Parts: sequence; structure tokens; C-alpha cells
Amino acid sequence: MDHKRYSSFRLYTLAQCLYWVCGCAVVSFAVVYLRDKGFSQSQAGLICSAAAGLSFLLTGTLSALMDSGRVGPAALGSGLFGLAALSLLVVRLDVRAALLTAILYALAIAAMQTAVFFYNKLYADLSYLGIPLDFGIARGLGSVSFSLASFRFGMLIRDHGSRFLPGIAAALAVLQLGCVLALCRKARGADHTERKSAPKNGSLFRFLREHRRFTRFLIGASLISASNMTFTTFLIHITERAGGSPGTLGVLNAYMALIEIPVMLCYSRIRARVSLRTLVAIGLAFYCMKLWGFTLSVNLPLLFLAATMHALSFGLFTPAAVDYVKDSVPQADSAKGQGLMVSTPVLCSCVTLAVFGALLDHLGLVPALCLFSSLSLLGLLLCLRSV
Repeated sequence: MDHKRYSSFRLYTLAQCLYWVCGCAVVSFAVVYLRDKGFSQSQAGLICSAAAGLSFLLTGTLSALMDSGRVGPAALGSGLFGLAALSLLVVRLDVRAALLTAILYALAIAAMQTAVFFYNKLYADLSYLGIPLDFGIARGLGSVSFSLASFRFGMLIRDHGSRFLPGIAAALAVLQLGCVLALCRKARGADHTERKSAPKNGSLFRFLREHRRFTRFLIGASLISASNMTFTTFLIHITERAGGSPGTLGVLNAYMALIEIPVMLCYSRIRARVSLRTLVAIGLAFYCMKLWGFTLSVNLPLLFLAATMHALSFGLFTPAAVDYVKDSVPQADSAKGQGLMVSTPVLCSCVTLAVFGALLDHLGLVPALCLFSSLSLLGLLLCLRSV
């Protein structure tokens, strides 16, 4: 059993590392890639917005299917990573800024965003099945991979452009698929038992009605996360305003990924001393501070100073939110809980990404930043009343 647990932990950690390198290529440099492809800022915002909407629909549907036992993790992982790989390969072959490219790139982003829910649910399932994983360590090593990839991608984009990104991301999606299938085979017997005992009914609306406090928290956290997702998507503009370039963006993303690693690696020790609700509140408060810091960053030193708050925002909130859902939501509804925690911010970002892109074209960067930084404060107030 110890060997099985260690082997499962290695596979899960490897899959997380591959995912964050792939996500770096597909999502973090999405605006850079789409701009190089010939799309306008508004078009890039609409593409990312459409991807967010599709991700929400996918996550809601798939989480309900998983809780009902009609779809297993192996089938779900195959569908998500297969869709991402195929879409990216076709995008790689299309040299125009055409409708097909926009649709396929949106599909790839949606699949990668939905995969966050998939990995969180897989972690919860393995824990329920007696194969505990240290999520903080796995996710922290994923951040190491993201940091190295972001730095390297930024340098390559500066020297050669961004056209290479879809091909690399497609290969990484295929590798993730292999890891997930191997991991699911190891836990197949226990998974089968769990699926047989899972309830066969229950909608998202029923879940939200029964867990009203969690629903209020979910709305507030989604406003903050959607604002952060919007800033991250258009971070190239914040970087250029401060005097940077796409190469600087790669360094900035790498820096944020690096500073979140110690927090994630020490998360289990931190949680043993501080209540989970307090950790969640601290993480969300630092999100708001980071966004306002980005808004006020008019030079590179201020930009990197604001980015430093990423350690106690994303670095702390990410593992704490997964455990918060696992502890607050019954096991029978765990897929819905984990799915909503990931997909509701993505749904909110459908609006924020489109609005931000339009504001960028018509009013400029500063009004857009101020609007969404203020929106994050509203989300924080809702969360503090609900957590």
C-alpha cells in the first residue's frame, strides 16, 4: 500500500507539473499569441471570454456526471486532454487570424481551465479512497515548472515570436493524458466502489440551495478570482505600461510562480497552526492588495513589488480553497463543490474579460484596472461575511 501511495503521489505530481507548463503556454501567453496571430485586443478578450463561458458549462456538466457515477475520471481526462491536444495541433497548422483559429484556441483554453477542477477532484477522490496526497507539495512543484517554463517561453517569444506555443502545449497535453490514465488504473478498484455508492440524482441548483453559506462565499471569491484572471490575461499591457516587454512578462510570471512555491510547500504545516477559514480570508485579502498594486504600478520596481503579494494570495488560497471545499461539502457532492469553486470564477470572467478588452480599446488601461480592482473589494466583503 505504501508503494501504491508513493507511486500515485509521483504520478499526480508529474501530471500537475505538466499541466502548469501547458497552461503557461496556452493561457498565460494567450493574449501575446493571439496578438501575434493578428487579432485585436477586443477580439482576444472575446476569445478568452468565450473560452471561460465554455469552461463553466463543461465544468458544471462534468461535475454532475461524475457525482452521479455516469462518467469516470479516466474518460473525463481523456476527453479534456484529447480535446486540448487536437485543437492546438490544428491551430498550429493554421497561419491566419481566422474564425477557425479563434474557435479552436477557445476550446483549448476551455479544456485547460476545466482541467483545474479535474485535478482538484482527483485529489479529493484519492484522499477519500485512502491514498492521501500532499496537495501543497504537488501544486508547489507545479509552480516550479510554471516558473521555469514562463521564463523560458518569455525569452523564446522575445527572440523568435510566439508561433511555437501551440505545438509544445499539444505535446504536453498528450503526456498529461498518459499520467492520468496510469493514475486512474491504480485506483480503479476503489473508484468503482465509490461510483456504485454515489447518489444518482441532484442538480447544481439543489446543491446551491442546500449550501447557502458556501454559495455566498462562492460569489464573493468568484468576483476576486475573475478580476485576478482578467489581470493575468492582460498582464502584458500592465507590464508594457511599466516599461517592460514580453520578455519581462515571462520573468514576471516566473517570479510570481517562484514566490508562491514556499507557501505551497509549507501549506500543511501552516494549516496545522492556523484555521482553514482564516487562511482562506488571508489569501483573498492579499488578492485584492495585489490587484490594487498592479493598478498603481507605473514602473517595474512597483510592478514586481505588487507581484510579491502573489505568494500569500494565489500561493495560500489555492490549496486552502481545495481543502475548504473538501471539508465543507459532503463527499457525495464533492465534484459539484470542487467544480463550482473553479468554474464560477471562470463564468464571471466571461464578462470581465470581454469588458476589459472593450475598455482597453475605448478608454485605456487605467480605467479598466481601477474598475476591476474595486470589484475585487466587493468580493472580499462578501467572502468575509460568509467564510
